[in-house]
Amino acid sequence: MGFFNAMSSIGKINDLLKEIEYQLKIVGDMTDNSVSNVRVQQEVEGLIRLYNQLGSLVENSSGARIAVYTFLGRKCRSWEILSFLNETIRELKQL
Repeated sequence: MGFFNAMSSIGKINDLLKEIEYQLKIVGDMTDNSVSNVRVQQEVEGLIRLYNQLGSLVENSSGARIAVYTFLGRKCRSWEILSFLNETIRELKQL
């Protein structure tokens, strides 16, 4: 049962990572094009929701915790991705 839980979690995480990459692109484009800060913060809230979902999946599956993922073109462990996103969100909230 643990193996199937890990595989399911890893699949869900991979789907979330695609959504997160897309959300990061949207926020990046918005900040590059001087979109209003209020609108950027709304998109950051969406990124925070995805970040929380990712953290929950990682927390509930040890197999997912140790898996290697491709994120933004690099091979990363879950803790690296979560650390990057945490710092990115912190910086975006200060805009």
